Amino acid sequence: TERPNLEDHVETENAIERVTGESQPYFDNFIVLEVVSQNQLKASWKLDSKFYSLKLTDYHQDHVDMEKAIIRLTYSDGKRIYEDFPIRLTEKSTDLIVNGPGCTVMAELGFYTEDHNFITLATSNDVVIPK
Repeated sequence: TERPNLEDHVETENAIERVTGESQPYFDNFIVLEVVSQNQLKASWKLDSKFYSLKLTDYHQDHVDMEKAIIRLTYSDGKRIYEDFPIRLTEKSTDLIVNGPGCTVMAELGFYTEDHNFITLATSNDVVIPK
């Protein structure tokens, strides 16, 4: 007799996953920030290339290098300040030089449209830069 495949019997709360039998791509996308020092953060990420391609298509972005994206840092200390870091997705992590002692920082992984709107694909945890 053939043994049942346990993966075929896994249930999910997501209706789309139950209907299609496939996992949603955004579950495979994330960015994590870690404090290295007062002047340095480490960003690590995972971004599914199919998901990225789909989002680029959704926003009519043609002729885009699929290996490039932007990490957008948001500093929160009474006012919001944004800082962009171009990255190569294949590197999976990078060190970011920061200047915001005592600020809470979060990162978004995404891209800019031709109209200069930032499209977020993944959002990180918050970290506090030491003073």
